[in-house]
Amino acid sequence: MAVQTGAGVKASAPDAEYEAAGASIVPAASDVYTQSDIVLKVRAPEASELPLLRRGSILIALLNPHDTPAISALAATGVTAFAMEAVPRITRAQTMDVLSSQANIAGYKAVMLAANEYGRFMPMLMTAAGTVKAARVLVLGAGVAGLQAGSSVAFSCMGRGFCRGVVQTALSRVTRRPTLGLDARVRAPGGSR
Repeated sequence: MAVQTGAGVKASAPDAEYEAAGASIVPAASDVYTQSDIVLKVRAPEASELPLLRRGSILIALLNPHDTPAISALAATGVTAFAMEAVPRITRAQTMDVLSSQANIAGYKAVMLAANEYGRFMPMLMTAAGTVKAARVLVLGAGVAGLQAGSSVAFSCMGRGFCRGVVQTALSRVTRRPTLGLDARVRAPGGSR
């Protein structure tokens, strides 16, 4: 197994941990591509990496299968590609569900970024000097990321949310407040609702 040097640094996985698990550390992505029958990546290869892919090799990554030009360019390389976001969302495949796991993290991170941008306290604070009101937070769209965002703010803020369908009940439970009954249809530029 070949791993590009520094590949795990942002995930707090130094090269030494890969070596301890039996991997060889190589200096460049091109070395991984030329030595590997199966290539695992987090994201799809950049356009500059496509010529490095060996015809007949296997690529497993988040490939954004709706990006038709990128998928066409990838197909032209002659690799067999598996888009991780296309793995069926069934019980047996839960450990491979990259959409839910990454959306969960994104929802939590969105709250952290919003709190930093807000520049004030998020929770209600009471001290002898007085009371700071809790921030009012609105979560728009409550899929996996929105539910995580809702639960992250619910413990400390006046959280409200908007969503459609069956998720409304879940969001109400998470934020401990009713969801907003908004008509979320948007008029497209030059079109109808």
